[in-house]
Amino acid sequence: MPRVTKDNVDDCFKYHGPDEAQVEKYAAINDAAKAMAKVILDVCPASRESSVAMTQLQDMRMWANASIALEHVTDK
Repeated sequence: MPRVTKDNVDDCFKYHGPDEAQVEKYAAINDAAKAMAKVILDVCPASRESSVAMTQLQDMRMWANASIALEHVTDK
């Protein structure tokens, strides 16, 4: 995520509807995250550690999608 500055704060904190290219990127990330989630559910015993792994996977997906949404905002 870009550094939030006085120059870009409005852009950083508004809704960024996806364009067609971004939709494809989101889908690739979401598909990969879903595949990994299925592996975790299939092979990891239910535990605190597998819950943390799933939370981290959700965080990864969120941050990766945010990087796509904000790719047009540059650091200043």
